[in-house]
Amino acid sequence: MTVGRPSLEAAIAVQKALLKAMAVDLSFAGVPAVTSGAIYSLPGFSNASVVEFPDIMKQWAFVLEN
Repeated sequence: MTVGRPSLEAAIAVQKALLKAMAVDLSFAGVPAVTSGAIYSLPGFSNASVVEFPDIMKQWAFVLEN
């Protein structure tokens, strides 16, 4: 598993999917994180090695602190 920052393409794909979902189901518009754009593409830890763990946790901590 390669660890690093999620790609810009993945982040854009998530934002496009959310916009499409909001057009279909207006209840998404009531979710503050969706309407403010506070949805982040972050790596998961499942099946990652112990060596990768600190980098993954740093990315999660940065997003959760900001």
